[in-house]
Amino acid sequence: MLIFNARDPQYKSPIRAVATDEPVHLRLVVSRDMHCSGARLVVTKDGETPVPYGMFWAGMCGTEAEYWELHFAATTPGLYFYHFELDTPWGLHFVRNAGGGKGDFLPDGADFQQTVYDKDFQTPAFLRGGLIYQIFPDRFYNSGAPKTGVPATRVRRNWGEEPFWDEAQMNGLWNNDYFGGDLKGIAEKLPYIAKLGVTAIYLNPIFEAHSNHRYDTGDYEKIDPMLGDTEDLKYLCNQAKKLGIGVILDGVFSHTGRDSKYFNYYGHYPTVGAYNSPDSPYYSWYQFGKDRDDYKSWWGIRLLPEIREEEPSYRDYICGENGILRRWMRCGISGWRLDVADELPDSFIAAIRRACKTEQKDALLLGEVSGVVPDLLLDAWRWAADKKPITEGAELLVEPVEAVTHCEACGRDYATVEHGKTCPHCGSGDTYLLQGQEVMIKQIETPDEDPADAAPDVPSDAPDAVDAANPLHIA
Repeated sequence: MLIFNARDPQYKSPIRAVATDEPVHLRLVVSRDMHCSGARLVVTKDGETPVPYGMFWAGMCGTEAEYWELHFAATTPGLYFYHFELDTPWGLHFVRNAGGGKGDFLPDGADFQQTVYDKDFQTPAFLRGGLIYQIFPDRFYNSGAPKTGVPATRVRRNWGEEPFWDEAQMNGLWNNDYFGGDLKGIAEKLPYIAKLGVTAIYLNPIFEAHSNHRYDTGDYEKIDPMLGDTEDLKYLCNQAKKLGIGVILDGVFSHTGRDSKYFNYYGHYPTVGAYNSPDSPYYSWYQFGKDRDDYKSWWGIRLLPEIREEEPSYRDYICGENGILRRWMRCGISGWRLDVADELPDSFIAAIRRACKTEQKDALLLGEVSGVVPDLLLDAWRWAADKKPITEGAELLVEPVEAVTHCEACGRDYATVEHGKTCPHCGSGDTYLLQGQEVMIKQIETPDEDPADAAPDVPSDAPDAVDAANPLHIA
């Protein structure tokens, strides 16, 4: 007998993130053999003390089980964790998440989760109920327009060739082959994108950088010459707007490239970079040790010197009235996707939001969180799979890969999820991820029979949800 299922509206409704003050109906199906005399919902807001709430007996489920139910609504936004407690003649029993949102009697284990957002929050109109299409600019479409000002070091490929790879280039010179996709090419394909039902396109970084992925920013103030220029971006945004499509740019603000006008490791820029002199206007943006080659880098990747986001001059450069965020928004973009948002200080994210919303009230901000949350992935899979006959009823099996980080300072490996970027052995932040960022399809299994012939799962009968006129509110 299934006690609880956080992904089944018979047990939990609605099965999604909810707004503040929005009631959530919870139902337990408890065997009569347990002789349950009381049930409680125990809720813990992230970082706070657990609070129990009594559930009420709501009738019989057949002859062998009974319902215990509760409506609750959170008055403040945040992440909430919850489990259930049952009073029986044999003592206290706990119902926790046994995996996949299904409840079971577990003395220890994972709680269920509920995300609560501010009811006054408004999703930008262009994205509400819409679809985001991600574009890797170099590999999407080459308009054939001439490319000017492109460094001679870049390896140009013909469209249709295999991407460049050479084991000998694992010294840091990788990702330097280009296929010539550009902003004009994206603009040409907007009618095709619109036919797909897309309401926003998200572009991987487009600012000048010296890799094809461009997460090693060289100049935030300049479009990479392989992609075009500022006028090309304005044109793209204008044409996209006519089709009801917003343009989202990738904001990579936790680090720059060392081949940048800010760090200038190789001396390719006319500016005095942080690597060149302590008198550089950018020196305070970075963290140096005993000498200029002792600098902190993002996840230990030496090509990516890490930024001190709390530095006032950097924060103003990004978030100021004429800073990077607002400058590019004036070209017509609809918002930003923030790279590694989980690693940015909360105060910096708040400053980014203020800048964007000041410039454009309905600006969109998306934050990347590195890693895969299996429960959320499974929820997304179930939603998507049931929309097509060929995948209806298909099952996704997720095998988590343990995240392991290596510390360059002491040479030890440790559990990333538990300790993050700071080594628990020596306290150093000079670390990098060994494993745990992989997302790989291991195997696809198909049934021998036609999926249309398979009998669908039929949910069991259950009474309607109880009246939610007076829900219990959780602060």
